[in-house]
Amino acid sequence: MPESYGVGLFDGIKDSSKIKNINLEAIDINIKNNVKNLLFDFSVGGITSTCENSLIDNCTVSGKIKINDENTYVNYFVAGISGIATDSSIINNCTNQVDINVSTSREGYEDMMDDTTSAGGICAYIYDSSISNCINNGNIYAIANCRYLECGGIVGSNFNPKESVHLIPIRNCKNYGDVKALGGYSVTVGGIIGRGHMSIDSNINYGDISSYAYGWATSGGVTGNMYSSPHLQASIKRCVNYGDITSELLTSPEILSSSCSISGGIVGSLPDMDSSIFIEQCYNAGSKIVANSKDSSKRK
Repeated sequence: MPESYGVGLFDGIKDSSKIKNINLEAIDINIKNNVKNLLFDFSVGGITSTCENSLIDNCTVSGKIKINDENTYVNYFVAGISGIATDSSIINNCTNQVDINVSTSREGYEDMMDDTTSAGGICAYIYDSSISNCINNGNIYAIANCRYLECGGIVGSNFNPKESVHLIPIRNCKNYGDVKALGGYSVTVGGIIGRGHMSIDSNINYGDISSYAYGWATSGGVTGNMYSSPHLQASIKRCVNYGDITSELLTSPEILSSSCSISGGIVGSLPDMDSSIFIEQCYNAGSKIVANSKDSSKRK
């Protein structure tokens, strides 16, 4: 496992901590790294870098977060409220007004490992936790030449292990920020969550969503990529998208023959053909859905 580092008002909270009623104005987090070939995780959040088995309630953050990294192998998790939330944490009634800009570089496409960059307005990466009644007003822009780049207006990405008995919920959240990600092999962007296995209920996206990749570019008004499992069906209910959706495959001599771009008003792609997700009472009101590549597809 790589070492972990973090930046936030709190450098990690855990053990049933409760953070309430904090208003941070005009924060300015600027991180530069030019140390080569070190493998580690770096979590950044306006309130806390990580949230483990804890509560964040009624907090507001404004300002900007900027990452400029020339290291090849750093996994970044960057968000306005908490970089990572795990172990039954709850984030409720929080508002992000932080603009997030993440820029990482490497020497070449052929050097890609399974490194990940995730960015979200509220939380970058969530595991076995919940987010409700939150609003993102910040814009998110990420350019990262990594293996996986996952960005969302509320949450960047989540992981749900096969043994899970319940879905991670995102409820009653709104995203007003534009989310744009440009990167390496796989780029997944969503108005609410970039990629996940979740229960998404009563959320609205107003921001424009766009992804650009050398391998797979996937964009969705609610989620770019939703996966499920035979014993625990993911779901999207009562969600609306008003944003324009764009995905584009970047021109590159290393491009794979199976590469493509996928755009959807609600969901970009459903990769697991052995399982399904449940979609109910959802509506796409965006004026544009575009997918550009030599093997492009559209879903609405």
